Amino acid sequence: MASPTLELRRAMKSVGGRKKFAEQANQYRCDSEYLEKNREKLLQQHPDQWIAVYKGKVQAADENAENLIKVIEGKQVSPNEAVISFLSTRETVTLF
Repeated sequence: MASPTLELRRAMKSVGGRKKFAEQANQYRCDSEYLEKNREKLLQQHPDQWIAVYKGKVQAADENAENLIKVIEGKQVSPNEAVISFLSTRETVTLF
C-alpha cells in the first residue's frame, strides 16, 4: 500500500500538478458549500432528483444518476469535479 504522501503526489499529477489540484479542491469545496447553503431551495426545485453542481450553479438535474452523468459530460464537466447529490424529500436517519 502506498503512503498518503505518495497517493497525494499521484493525485496531484493525475490532474495536472499541484496548482491544478489546489484549484479543483477549492472549486469542489465552494460547490459543496453552495449545495449545503441552498439545499432547501434546490430541494424545492429538484425534488427526488440527482443534481450536479459545478462552478456555483446546478449544471443538470435528473431522476436517474446515469442520465445526469451523460448530461454533464456533454457540457464538458467531469463527474469527478462536480458535486453530485441526491435531493430526497424523505426524512433520512444516519445511524453512524
